[in-house]
Amino acid sequence: MPCVLAVLLGSGLRVSEALGLDQEQYTGKGFARVQVKGGMVRDFVPLHRDAREVLDDWLEERKDEATPIFLTRTGRRMSRREAAASIGRIAAQVNGRVSDEEKIEVSPWICSHDTGHMWEAISPQPVLTWFMRLQKEL
Repeated sequence: MPCVLAVLLGSGLRVSEALGLDQEQYTGKGFARVQVKGGMVRDFVPLHRDAREVLDDWLEERKDEATPIFLTRTGRRMSRREAAASIGRIAAQVNGRVSDEEKIEVSPWICSHDTGHMWEAISPQPVLTWFMRLQKEL
């Protein structure tokens, strides 16, 4: 599910924060009233325009009434383990199509907690641009 990776990269949210998002929180520009670490609530979390494009496409394709944004095939909210597996599959597909210099290690935890390392890993191209370019090729 590429939209999980896009939302993590495009928002800076932690994995559990992103997986807790519901459709009614999505404003088209970001997410309203997001519960973050420590039980605090952020009034608004912006989402990068490329990530919004991926999420908009995903929600349009789904066309269901389920509340959670990120669902499993069986219709329940995605777990951290399932998100990690999904992102690992995406990374393997992408890394199989790029040069050794462009290959990076991607996990949900690197996406939100080590953004600086991610930027350095594929410098000078920003991570989200890298992801979007390669996703279109898959």
